[in-house]
Amino acid sequence: MIIRSNEMKSETRRYMRGGQGDISLLHYVQSDKIPNGRLMAKVEIPVNGSIGNHEHKNETEYYIILSGNGEVIEDGNISQVNAGDVVVTNNATHGIKNIGEGIYWNVPTFFFTGKMKPFDSKEYKRFIVNFNFYKQDTLRIIFLRGADATDPTGLLEGDYKDGRRVSSFKSIEELKKKEKELKIIIKQLLALMDK
Repeated sequence: MIIRSNEMKSETRRYMRGGQGDISLLHYVQSDKIPNGRLMAKVEIPVNGSIGNHEHKNETEYYIILSGNGEVIEDGNISQVNAGDVVVTNNATHGIKNIGEGIYWNVPTFFFTGKMKPFDSKEYKRFIVNFNFYKQDTLRIIFLRGADATDPTGLLEGDYKDGRRVSSFKSIEELKKKEKELKIIIKQLLALMDK
């Protein structure tokens, strides 16, 4: 059996199993096509979001941590997990919480952790800003939805089809001089979140 990416279903679950935040799921395989199983999905948990404590009888659940940092609670014991770790739950009561930043384009990305209307997890609507360290003499801040902001200062550069805009700085001092303008842009983007 081959499942094509356009056949995969996305959904958002709020307060999944009594946890916190909006959890995005990309179902790789629908449950009716998984012999002896119920769920095979990429699950994205926002920073400070969680899947609440729950248990499974006579089945094993696996969490493969792709990015970020988290805490797993298993039978009351809390363990730290990081990108690359695998959690095998067996019959224990367990839950998981995201305690680190997200990764987008292979760099730390800051995103909105508040409540939002459900959306397709492939759209990455929570993501606000990340950084590009490609040039060693320049700090580039990438506003992933920068086209949505009003910027009378001209701080946001570029006209990318995906809606991102970039601000470049030659030094931390230059960045600090623009702190007020950057905060205005970030506040605008937060206000525009689809809550």
